[in-house]
Amino acid sequence: MRLVIANPTSCGGKAIETLEQFSAFLRQKGLPFLVYNTKPENNTPEIRQLISKHSIENITILGGDGTINIVLNALPHLNFSLHLIPAGTGNDLAKMLYKEVDKASTFKLAIEHINLKKIDSWKCNEHRFCNGFGAGFDGEIAHRMYQKKYWLPSKLKYWIEIFRLIFSYRSTEVEINDIKTAVFMLAAANGKVYGGGFNIAPLAIADDGLLEIIKIGKVPVLKRFLYLPKIEKGIHLNLDLINYTRQNSLEIKSDKPLPAHLDGEPILASHYNITKEGQLTFVV
Repeated sequence: MRLVIANPTSCGGKAIETLEQFSAFLRQKGLPFLVYNTKPENNTPEIRQLISKHSIENITILGGDGTINIVLNALPHLNFSLHLIPAGTGNDLAKMLYKEVDKASTFKLAIEHINLKKIDSWKCNEHRFCNGFGAGFDGEIAHRMYQKKYWLPSKLKYWIEIFRLIFSYRSTEVEINDIKTAVFMLAAANGKVYGGGFNIAPLAIADDGLLEIIKIGKVPVLKRFLYLPKIEKGIHLNLDLINYTRQNSLEIKSDKPLPAHLDGEPILASHYNITKEGQLTFVV
């Protein structure tokens, strides 16, 4: 039995049409399936109940990066075959996994298990993520995006919040693996791209057991405008004020709650402990 977990509000509600098309595809192929539509909060109990009751092994995730994160954190374990149908705005993980992201190609993957791709799964304070963690400036952006409910395309909202914050955001004093430092932005990336197209970690390898750690120190306002397009293009690793390393764990401590995100989903804490959990299996 296949469980299809879909976000009906993804991409401004356009994901509903994709869900209807995929459901018709599965019925045409004679494949049994269940559909679970995600809610704004607390999806874990219902998803786990469906998995247990119906002995689910194959899961289709239909939505964007936020929907993937919801599903990852609802899984009782990592021994599932995950099938992704990108139906969000950024679809950063899908772009990493698939050479083609058109509907016909991703639908067929539900029945053509030709290749399996394993990528690392990470835990931050008991929350899973697989593409990236960000704290500081981009963490604050994620929180602002979550709070804003106006009807605009997600990518446009993202850029609006960037330009609203870029003038006023101040670097924060934190401890990173017991070393005190000032941070404008700190990324721990498993994939190359997050934030709807920012090539934050162009050298990332998603199954090597390491996170790409990109730390940006105090940045004058004018330099922020110079850095931003370089980060988007992925040509920033050698810039001054940027410290780049690879690590298999990360601990961040702050005197006050530090805004952060996991795969774009906001999280707020004064202590973050990031470790590798295992690997996820995707059909590609």
